[in-house]
Amino acid sequence: MLLELFKLLLFQILFLFIFSVIFNLIKKILKFNWIGNVKVNQFFMPIMFIYIRQISLNKHGYSLLPYVIMIWTICLIFITSLLLIKKGNIGYGKLCFLLLKFSSLYSFVAWILIVLFSVVRWI
Repeated sequence: MLLELFKLLLFQILFLFIFSVIFNLIKKILKFNWIGNVKVNQFFMPIMFIYIRQISLNKHGYSLLPYVIMIWTICLIFITSLLLIKKGNIGYGKLCFLLLKFSSLYSFVAWILIVLFSVVRWI
């Protein structure tokens, strides 16, 4: 079972690499202005959530993804509350961009923690 987990991890990492290369090639070839500010890691959040479900799925069909999403939602509410308390008013675009950056970082860290949890579970 541990070998299957490593195969799945290898496939996931390979897919992210290929996705990044293709995205950067399309970005260089098309040279759209709206895509200039978009970074490839901003698309990793939904992909990482799918990966977390694949890795943490057990034989009964339960996954750790609901818990990861619940913690993510609580963190987003906390960050938004802190920004509103600190600044009083924040633009919708800035808030969405900040939450998108946090979500990308959070999903990557959560993926690493779930991988470590799954490896320890199978050892």
